[in-house]
Amino acid sequence: MWKAELERVLVSLGLNQTVVRNALINRQFAGRLQSITTISTKLQTSVANTKTAQPRVGPLLYKVATKLPQGFEMHMEPLTQYIVCGKIKTDMQVEEAIKYLKGVKGGLDVEEFENACGIGVEVTRKEVKKVLNEILEANKEEIKKAGLKFNFDSLQYEVKKRLKWASGKTVAEEIQIIKQNYKPLLNTNGESQTAIKEDHKSQRLSKHPARDLPSALNSEDLLVQHRRLAPYPVVTRFPPEPNGFLHIGHAKAMRYDFTLAEDCEGICYLRFDDTNPETESMKYIESIKQDVHWLGYAPYKTTFASDYFEELYGFAVELIKKEKAYVCHQSQEEIGKARAEGTESPWRNRSVEENLGLFEQMRLGKTREQEAVLRLKIDMKHANPCMRDPVAYRVKHKTHPRTGSKWCIYPTYDFAHCICDSLEHITHSCCTLEFEIRRDSYYWLLNALDIYRPYVWEFSRLNISHNVLSKSCLLYTSPSPRDLSTSRMPSSACKKKKKN
Repeated sequence: MWKAELERVLVSLGLNQTVVRNALINRQFAGRLQSITTISTKLQTSVANTKTAQPRVGPLLYKVATKLPQGFEMHMEPLTQYIVCGKIKTDMQVEEAIKYLKGVKGGLDVEEFENACGIGVEVTRKEVKKVLNEILEANKEEIKKAGLKFNFDSLQYEVKKRLKWASGKTVAEEIQIIKQNYKPLLNTNGESQTAIKEDHKSQRLSKHPARDLPSALNSEDLLVQHRRLAPYPVVTRFPPEPNGFLHIGHAKAMRYDFTLAEDCEGICYLRFDDTNPETESMKYIESIKQDVHWLGYAPYKTTFASDYFEELYGFAVELIKKEKAYVCHQSQEEIGKARAEGTESPWRNRSVEENLGLFEQMRLGKTREQEAVLRLKIDMKHANPCMRDPVAYRVKHKTHPRTGSKWCIYPTYDFAHCICDSLEHITHSCCTLEFEIRRDSYYWLLNALDIYRPYVWEFSRLNISHNVLSKSCLLYTSPSPRDLSTSRMPSSACKKKKKN
């Protein structure tokens, strides 16, 4: 009963209900949350109708419960009071407060504490712009030399060094404006801004074809729409496929996605890429949610690729109408051989009407598995094999863990992933280096549909000596199919067992 009431209070403070339910599984942590909410509820009664009350109370209090070490509970009440009264407003202030409190041995020196936490310090947007302009001026020659290869995101670190308490959201917004409008390249030698943009763009594309692609550039209309719809200036996502338990390698990806968003006062989605009903189940979905919470992260929202099945189907139909997709009857082996040799499918040049009819038959369940697939019509002679007419949809007469038997055609990862990124207005789509080869097809598809293109960045995989950190290899070596929770497996489920 007390858990239900605690859940109600935490949700009313602005926390995601799924995050709250996962948090309350741990009785000790639930007790700590109850202590904090009891204090905050009393305090909020006195500030509820004042201008000092703030909407981000819940996430900040959750951070206190997560980060404040055992043995420092005596500081919980004053810290909660500062948050509820709106004096501590950001994650960074909470972290600095806890850092300061760890070194306190006697009574709390209020003035020293407030200075350490930046309480009362307000950094205006005008001040942020001034510092950014100073940094750009100091690095003018380097920027001219590097062009758009220059790492504009590093400006955030430089601004934070000078204006420690500047809002990460404000700084990120200003840097985004600089990046999109090419402010570092404004006229300095009489050339027009447009000429400089176009010249720099051509240099950028010719020198870095593997990373900078024409199809990756958003139009001004798409950028305006994105800025209007994106909930925060920095939006990331952690996108596991729920076909097994997470392993230690996933922890690195998880940390990268969540901390990138947190450092910029942005948000991170937990999105399940549930596009293959053969291997996915609710067991893995719940396990992954618990792992995310266990590692201390709170997603802004939990979503699923299956949430967008209607939109994905609509986009597939649109591509057929644009003659950029076709129904193919080659077997999996024949497609693999043709892609390796660069030879076209005999069904590649069907009419739009015929393709629409066949795709509708697939959707209605009148096509057997492996009898037909929908392929993207790109370039069978392309140097990148991922661009040789990849499969977009396949028939699977299987029950999906969330949508049941509503669908019998399912999008592939390559088709669904980039579109879901776009629909959720992800600003930074981060993945490991083995996905770099898919960058071309990622942007080709978004460009073909003329929808928003996120910024893609790859990072290295986590490797540990004498350990296998590949889900496919781990599943192959596991004594039980898809069970990575046994003691010798480097999975998060195993680590939780050992810790407990």
